[in-house]
Amino acid sequence: MTERSKSPIAYGAWRLHENEQRPLEAHGYVARLGRVDQVWDCLAEQHGQVIAVDAPHAAHPERYTYSEIADRIATLSSAFLSMGIGEGDVVAIFSENSPRWLVADQAIMRIGACDAVRGAAAPVEELRYILQDSKAVGIIVQTGELWRALSLTEAECSRFKFVLQLEGIPEKGVSSWDEVFSQGLGTSRIDPWEGRGLDSAASTTATILY
Repeated sequence: MTERSKSPIAYGAWRLHENEQRPLEAHGYVARLGRVDQVWDCLAEQHGQVIAVDAPHAAHPERYTYSEIADRIATLSSAFLSMGIGEGDVVAIFSENSPRWLVADQAIMRIGACDAVRGAAAPVEELRYILQDSKAVGIIVQTGELWRALSLTEAECSRFKFVLQLEGIPEKGVSSWDEVFSQGLGTSRIDPWEGRGLDSAASTTATILY
């Protein structure tokens, strides 16, 4: 037998070496995933006390394990549901990446809605266009300064089921992170596996990028 024949590559097809097969089998739960948001419950079960995110220099320093992140996603998804966000709805997120951005994004996905995302530094005219074009029924902004810069009319705001500010003291008529998050505490949790199989995921929009 030649050295070439011992290679895991044969007849143009890849064959896993046993040292590669073992870790894949240990993470076999990944094969069950039909939607991205389901991974957090799996990670919490498998690696619950491992640090998932650590943002010591963020406006609100936060550090969470996989169990804590999974719990926060579940809580916020319940809060969004209680505020009337449902399957097929669009929520705009105008913010830079942060643990709160991650939790909000995955909580929106958990209830079958999708988000229209753009960074907080994007031109205001572009953000206003995204709100109109995506037909967003909720909006999440990073700061009060950004919310003021949008200068939305009362008529434009009337279609929003909620306005959430991630950082700082919220503007008038805007909900704070803690306020919205608290609405999900003590409510019924959404089962991440119910109606979230591969078939439904294939035709569900996760996010809209502009």
